[in-house]
Amino acid sequence: MYTDYFPGTFSFGETVIISQLTTLVLFFQIATIPPFLLLVFFLQFQIELTVKRLAIACIPTAYMIFLTCKFQLFISYKLFIDYCNEFYLTAQAFALLSFWSLLVTLSIIVVIISSKSNISLFSLRKAFHFLAFLVFFTGLLVSPVLLSQCSALVLMAFCLVELVRLCNNGQAGAYLNRILNPFRSSLDTGRLLFTPIALLLGMSLPLWWPLHESHLSKLKTAPPRAWSGVLSIAVGDSFAALVGKRWGKTRWPFTHKTLLGSFASFASQAFVWYLICCHTQWNPIKALPAIALGTLLEAYTQQIDNLIIPLVVMSFMPSNQ
Repeated sequence: MYTDYFPGTFSFGETVIISQLTTLVLFFQIATIPPFLLLVFFLQFQIELTVKRLAIACIPTAYMIFLTCKFQLFISYKLFIDYCNEFYLTAQAFALLSFWSLLVTLSIIVVIISSKSNISLFSLRKAFHFLAFLVFFTGLLVSPVLLSQCSALVLMAFCLVELVRLCNNGQAGAYLNRILNPFRSSLDTGRLLFTPIALLLGMSLPLWWPLHESHLSKLKTAPPRAWSGVLSIAVGDSFAALVGKRWGKTRWPFTHKTLLGSFASFASQAFVWYLICCHTQWNPIKALPAIALGTLLEAYTQQIDNLIIPLVVMSFMPSNQ
């Protein structure tokens, strides 16, 4: 269905993952959120209810509903107040939110400036990879649950912006097209701008899944699997592109990726993972096979690697140390 509605946007791998996520949502606690709220939103803003446009919103919206239901933030007023008292009203959480707000402001400024200048698209994308690294690295160390909720809200914001971009043919749509199209990868050629959403999902899904398996109030430290997106995308993919593009000569067979870029990817991930293990007292050796597999997959995958690689790495990461 998705490849028919959005040709050039989803490869086979992304289609399989998105379809499975959508199916997963339908079998969980969606009924706890009034389903007419989404309909009211469409009618209020006079958005045409076509199947294609509903498909744009249903994937991330349904997953956001799934997350909020699983954590039960809006089911009970008491649970919501307890959550705020435990996570949002602490000094650490306040400092974390302040730091993230600064990064978000910086990101918006960079996007606006880049739309009016000749900044390299490669440099722009890697700068946002670095900003994503700062957000997720600090969040996983300080408060993984707070990071999970904020990333879900950002996903919702991404989807609403994309909905406005696709449904608005006026000045707002043209402006969003001008500032967001530079973030489109070479594999993302359809109408739907999926690259930023794939980056967010790739870094968030390894975090959301362990949270889904753990009780909200008991999780104080992010498990090793939650770091899969940070390592493979924010660190490994960035170093592979930077080193491979500048110094890489010898290429892997049947691909344009370079051996030096892959080595830089593996070495950078191993180094960052070692630093994490020094802080958490984990055994760094156990995760090296998963990192190596992710590095090889990055060299050969023809999919949008921001979404595929973190899930593969997460599957082979140790569940606990």
